Amino acid sequence: MKALAAFIMRGQPQAIAVTAGFAVLSLFFPLLGLLSAAVTGLVTLRLGPMTGLIVLVAGSVVVSGVAMFMATPLAIPAIVSLLAWLLLVWIAAVVLRVTRSLALSITTVSVVGVLFVAVFHLIVGDTAAWWQSNFDEFFAQATESMMMDQQMVFKQNLETWSAIMTGFVTMAFLLNVIFSLFIARSWQAMLYNPGGFREEFHGLRFGKQVAIVSLVIASLALLPESVITYISKDILMLVLMLYVMQGIAMVHAIVGIKGLHWAWLVGLYLLVTLVPQLVAITGYIDTWLDFRKRVAKQG
Repeated sequence: MKALAAFIMRGQPQAIAVTAGFAVLSLFFPLLGLLSAAVTGLVTLRLGPMTGLIVLVAGSVVVSGVAMFMATPLAIPAIVSLLAWLLLVWIAAVVLRVTRSLALSITTVSVVGVLFVAVFHLIVGDTAAWWQSNFDEFFAQATESMMMDQQMVFKQNLETWSAIMTGFVTMAFLLNVIFSLFIARSWQAMLYNPGGFREEFHGLRFGKQVAIVSLVIASLALLPESVITYISKDILMLVLMLYVMQGIAMVHAIVGIKGLHWAWLVGLYLLVTLVPQLVAITGYIDTWLDFRKRVAKQG
């Protein structure tokens, strides 16, 4: 990764080539989009917003041309999502470069996600029904071969997913954006500030203003069924994402401060997989109690 980052920083042609190359490959292997967006983030962090924007636009033009040449039904949706991905990483990198606050850059990305959820609800209306109809069409052939009881269970599962799908898809997309930002920042640290990203991530902590807004959103999600309730439930998934990250950062920091065994981190990620709500609640409480500071004072 360090060699790749060094190659990217040799100049704009190299950065554009790597951005476009990984972007094209991401049409077949989506996770490579993380690296394509990370290149834009690295250039923006190190060389400034305009240079990053030039790399973003040039890389986007190349991959758009390749995608249109392929002329597949998924080409346009793939390009739109990729361009949104690159643009959000650029915005987050600009905020991080100016403020030097990882929490503020992630919050900025999350605000964009909140706006998307709200607009999607206002345009579509009943988002659960919209997802349900798409699921029914997509899985039509699969359900035909099932037994009656299996069909009922499968449709019940689809109904459950339909209710949370808007928030889930938005959260998944924003996680990709945030991971790309993390990769970009870690590349920058490897080249110019060894250990800097580790220290920055260990200090990740969202402010009390974000905590208060999050509490309001959680309260709105408990109200009787209405448009506000449905929107709040989807936004609540973004809140969960924020505080799971803070919980992870907190545990990583405490493990580092106390010199604990790496098995504690294995346990942490098991909790993230099985009960992310618990990690999120711990992260939220950390906003008010600052467990890292308390542990550091204890030596």
